Amino acid sequence: MSATTPINATLAAIMLNGTTAKFDIGACLNTVTALRGAYPDANLSLTLNLTQCYRYCGTGIGPYQIWDVNDALVTWVFPLLILLGNIGFTSTTWFGSGWKRFWGHLNAFAVDTHLLANPLNAIYQLATKLDVGRRMRLCCNKINLDEFHLSKEDEKKARRDIANVCYALDDFGQEACPLRIMCIIKSLNTGNLQKRLTALKATRLASHNLALARVNSKLQSGLAVGLYGVAVFAALLRTKSEDSVAYPQPHTIALRELYYWLLLAIILSAAAGKWPLQWTPQKILNKLGKDINASECFPLDEIKPWDGGNYVWRPGNNIFLSNGRSIKRHSSYWNPFKWAILEQRVFVFELGTTMRDRRHLWLLATSFISVGLSWAMSFLISWKTPTVGLGGRGICEIVFLVVWLGNFVFTEWLGTRIQGRRLFQWVWMIDTCISFSMLFVLFAAFQGWYNSCISWSAYFSRGYYGAYIDLGMKNAESSLTFRYYFLMILGAILIQLILAGFLLWLNWDAIMLGQRSDEEHLDTLHD
Repeated sequence: MSATTPINATLAAIMLNGTTAKFDIGACLNTVTALRGAYPDANLSLTLNLTQCYRYCGTGIGPYQIWDVNDALVTWVFPLLILLGNIGFTSTTWFGSGWKRFWGHLNAFAVDTHLLANPLNAIYQLATKLDVGRRMRLCCNKINLDEFHLSKEDEKKARRDIANVCYALDDFGQEACPLRIMCIIKSLNTGNLQKRLTALKATRLASHNLALARVNSKLQSGLAVGLYGVAVFAALLRTKSEDSVAYPQPHTIALRELYYWLLLAIILSAAAGKWPLQWTPQKILNKLGKDINASECFPLDEIKPWDGGNYVWRPGNNIFLSNGRSIKRHSSYWNPFKWAILEQRVFVFELGTTMRDRRHLWLLATSFISVGLSWAMSFLISWKTPTVGLGGRGICEIVFLVVWLGNFVFTEWLGTRIQGRRLFQWVWMIDTCISFSMLFVLFAAFQGWYNSCISWSAYFSRGYYGAYIDLGMKNAESSLTFRYYFLMILGAILIQLILAGFLLWLNWDAIMLGQRSDEEHLDTLHD
């Protein structure tokens, strides 16, 4: 028996009855190439229809090799986890109940699950938190400080300090915040001049301490975003330069691009900042309350994640609620033009001082643009990667978008039925289930869920008779590297940075509340 007999027998069996192996596109290329050489009269092409794919490439799904999985983990999953780790949060002992100590760190878990399961709402709320600081600054600019006889520069700093204190009070309950602000403003406007000067000095000191305490992880977040982008382009270059790169590498890049909205979320989170401990602002503000004798508004309770302590969660910004009141007609739920989100929103600075506008629509639109364009570019990469059309990965991406939209609307609707801690608990449980399910689906991709004839042949858009798989697709993928994939990735990153720049520009006053020069720090310490 010759050395080639077993191979010929195997090829003959495949040619006659097809293969019984699981789908493997690389092995299929080798098999079809060998069959073309052994049976030239069969006119077998490297472009297979669905029937031929089942016959020569295998049925079912084929798990990827362990090294392919490790490569996907290193170039996609770990960078994603690094991004999530840079989302700021304040550890709280209040988390759905009176849990203490370690359990307070579950606020980080709540932040991350809400981001993964409901990015539309999470980004919107982060932007809204910054918008609150901007509104605080605008309202404080109208406070009368003439009797203090301050210079123009000192008066500007005094207004900033008052706004910074008010901004911190927002973390301790949105409904009680206007009353507490009123107490601070009252201490600056009533009593003799010496008493008011004491209140102004105490406010200045509290603002200085709050500015020092609030953590703004700009450097870490910038490095995380930069490293994430480097990892993306490194994977892209490997697709071009290495013949051994796995066939689904472009799809891995597409799944990475699906989460590019995280870049915007990280930048907003870094701008909003966080507290190192929940007691830090509590102690600073309670001391201020004591110094200005505002016993009717202070002391403050601990920060609660469902009422200001979680920056990705502000249930007052509800598309179905009109300034805290639910829309009247149930039919409005099905008519977006009647949703309360289109109405002017009332921002209450202190009791009797309000602002009305539709600025929230800019923030909501930015959130939808960020998530929507990330999804669109991810989907287009999957669509364009051979075979052109809708395959299994495209279906997965569509499901993700539907879940994100559905969870956003459902969460908003749920907010019209329950409030406070109970609403937070329900949303947290729903977000946990959704985020873990999504991560499971993404990890399932590494196990070959989308590695099948149906998925690779764009069956869902081409149908059974129009579906095909090109075994020479690596050449097509390589040709698309710089004239398509690179442009899509670069465009996606630039879009997120432009959106971040737009929101930071809109809310620059809020970002500058915590900024102090060295001279200001020294002056405060000397006082």
